[in-house]
Formats: sequence, C-alpha cells, structure tokens
Amino acid sequence: MDNTFLKNELGEEYHILSHFYYNRQIREKFQRTNEAPELQGSFLNRVKEMYAYVFKDKIKEFEELITDLKSRNFVDNEKMLTSVINEVFAFAKKNFTREELEKLQQTESIKQEDGISLNDFSYYNIDSKDASILEIHMQANSRKGAEAIRESFAILAGKLQNDSTLENIKTILAFSWIVFEHPRIFERLGFTVINISEEDKVLLGRQRAEISREEFIKRYGQK
Repeated sequence: MDNTFLKNELGEEYHILSHFYYNRQIREKFQRTNEAPELQGSFLNRVKEMYAYVFKDKIKEFEELITDLKSRNFVDNEKMLTSVINEVFAFAKKNFTREELEKLQQTESIKQEDGISLNDFSYYNIDSKDASILEIHMQANSRKGAEAIRESFAILAGKLQNDSTLENIKTILAFSWIVFEHPRIFERLGFTVINISEEDKVLLGRQRAEISREEFIKRYGQK
C-alpha cells in the first residue's frame, strides 16, 4: 500500500499546513451552521473558537485578524468563505511550522475526546455510549502514510492483547477523514466501511470503518 491517501482530489498533500486543510475545515464548519449573510459575524466567532487552541501562542494576532474580517462586510457568503480560508491559511503559514501545529492539534484532540495517544498520528478512546467499542482516530498530519497506520495498528493490537482495561472491547471503529476520502484502503486493511448518509458525509467530512477485535489482533497483533 502506498501513501496516495495523503493526497486530495487535486493531487495535493492534505495536512495541517496545507490550503486544502483550511478550505475543508472552514467550509464544513459553515455547512453545519449555514449562517445567513447578516450573521457572518457570528460565523467568524465560531471560526475563532475553532482555532483558539491551535493558534494559542498567537491568539492576540488571530483575534485581530478575525476583527478585521468582520469589518469587511462581505456581499455574499462565498466571498466571505474564500477570504476567511485564504486569510486563516496565510496566518497559520506565517506564524507556525507544520510540526508545531501538528503537536498542538493532537494534544487538543486527545483532550476533547478523553483519548490515549498511540503515536503522533493517532489516538484512541472508548465509546461513551458503548464500552465494547474502541474508536481510533487518525489525524491529517502524517508524512509516513501507510507506515504510520500500520504502526498505530500494531501498538493498539498490543494493548488489546496485554491491557486488562481493554478486555471488554469487541469492536474497533476507525473514524477518520481518510476513511471518507479513501475507503478502499481500509477495506484492504481488513475493515468494513460503514455506509452513512450523504448529509452526514457533508457534515462530518469523514466516515467510519469497523473490524472485530479478533480480526484486528489476528492481522496486527504479536504472533
């Protein structure tokens, strides 16, 4: 398996310091809220909240950028979105390295999900509604591609084999943008891709795939 899953439909690399990353995140945020033109200021506040932690070392400057965007009085939402995406991307590129943003993103994601890190590419948590389901999350931040996926799977399989706190886990659920963009990769990895509605695909921008505990350990565990 090669690393082509790290490319978007235009053949560009998808990671936290790519224009495509901000284009996708901000448009998804807007589709969830679908603010009317007169409520653009409210949407921009949501954009500020979305990046507050990742940009925390430059939060004053970021807040100034949001204030400036609010003052522009965009005539329609598409022009607003284009400007916001371009400005936020330029801000990230100017003030941070990719490594800095990746570390901050991983830390915040783990905190929000009450997760446990596997490597700098992925983390896991137990489903809050079903303790028999373990969710593994993969970030848009790896340069290793398939190698990083297999590494995180091997670490997790080892935990499933040796960690008594995970003995009740029956299903591993992969929840990631990678499944959404390239479901066949996860099918080749032994997962079954779960069909979700087109509406959810737009809102989530990611999709799920599942595999049984037994099959996961068989494929990735210690022999």
